[in-house]
Amino acid sequence: MKNFSDALSSSMMLHVTHVPDGLEGFALSEIAAAHLRANKDSKVVAVYIARDDRRMASMEQALRYFAPKLDSISFPAWDCVPYDRVSPNAEISARRMTALSRLAYKTFEKPTVLITSVNAIL
Repeated sequence: MKNFSDALSSSMMLHVTHVPDGLEGFALSEIAAAHLRANKDSKVVAVYIARDDRRMASMEQALRYFAPKLDSISFPAWDCVPYDRVSPNAEISARRMTALSRLAYKTFEKPTVLITSVNAIL
């Protein structure tokens, strides 16, 4: 691949790593814009996996600033460990169910980025 646009227009998966802190939102918005130029009918643009919930929240804010036309689906991690005697927080359960429902039924009105964390993916 000669350049970034060629990588986005190909059918292979693209992994972008080691982006400096604070630049992730801008980089993801540029990737999304390039992907949308190459694939006009696509609605799911990217999956962003953050290290933790704090970075996941900062990515949501950065995307709202750098790419206001993109929609984001936030899939947070559980706030408890498996087999714990404490139930998960109702708000986190609702956010996870909403994200899974939107992904399952593909109710995307505009181009969408899935934002999640390593713990949520696992």
